[in-house]
Amino acid sequence: MGAARKPPDLMTVEEFLEWPGDREGLKYDLVDGVPRAHAAPSDEHGTIQMRVGSLLTAHLDATRPGCRVVIGSGVRPKFRAKWNFRQPDLTVTCHPNVKGTKGIPDPSVNVEILSPSNAADTWDNVRNFMTLPSMREIAIVHSTRVFAELLVRDAAGAWPEDPVGLAGTDVLRLDSIAFEMPVASAYRGTYFQS
Repeated sequence: MGAARKPPDLMTVEEFLEWPGDREGLKYDLVDGVPRAHAAPSDEHGTIQMRVGSLLTAHLDATRPGCRVVIGSGVRPKFRAKWNFRQPDLTVTCHPNVKGTKGIPDPSVNVEILSPSNAADTWDNVRNFMTLPSMREIAIVHSTRVFAELLVRDAAGAWPEDPVGLAGTDVLRLDSIAFEMPVASAYRGTYFQS
């Protein structure tokens, strides 16, 4: 029996990382060997992403200078790793940046901004992020209402069946990096808050 051959219509992660894209400037994930374009983010999505990223960065700079927030770089899920490369909205890693590295080494926290146009893709990505051994917490911040959801891996390494829902007055806690933020603070600058 010979070695399995790559189907001609699928792309490996290595090929994807060398692929110049569609030259339209769209952001892509590699999903089971097929590039999947991201929907163009809304103003709210981008504002929430930058706000949460800024709060995380300020916290890490003050308390964990060896850690950093990364926007738009990818992670390689453990499930079907040869065929999948996903790009979370925000990722926290405590590994140093290495010149020329494509992808985030050992991410510990991911934050996804959930919009109606990308809900199915976002939840698909979340399931894939859960396969990463280093991943401790995943926050999903909604862009159309003041609401977040949180998944936390337990001490035995298991993930809960469902995320915990957090309203605007609740506090989003990321214990792995000792970060706390009122959910409502993610929405400063959006039409929800000014």
